[in-house]
Amino acid sequence: MIAEIETLPEDVVALKEIINEQESYVHILEEQVRLLKAKLFGRKSEKSSEASEEQLQLFDEIEATPPEPKEVNVPAHTRKRGGRRPLPEDLPRIEEIHDIKEEEKICACGSHLSRIGEEVSEKLVIVPAGMQVIRHIRYKYACRG
Repeated sequence: MIAEIETLPEDVVALKEIINEQESYVHILEEQVRLLKAKLFGRKSEKSSEASEEQLQLFDEIEATPPEPKEVNVPAHTRKRGGRRPLPEDLPRIEEIHDIKEEEKICACGSHLSRIGEEVSEKLVIVPAGMQVIRHIRYKYACRG
């Protein structure tokens, strides 16, 4: 909207009209900036000092008696247990066994530790030509003595 100096008219009255238009445009922009600042940095309450008459008229209606609460029966439900889905069985698996050393399989009391179970965790590895699953097996030991 800003005019170049070469394109401005020589008539003083026309120049004053252009200045008035520019001033009103600047006033509109200043008002928009003020409103945006008020919206950004003003109070964040739902209560607004700029409530319109239409909104205020909404509360002039006669309040009806609230309906009686109905009994609602909600059937019980079961939730799925969290966790990841198992990896597909058709993927090739490579087993890596993580075991403790033989000298660590002897208890402080002197008896030999017995294997009582194992923990198996699977990790999906994507190789450029395909996918495979590496199974990490960790044996668990406990003393029977």
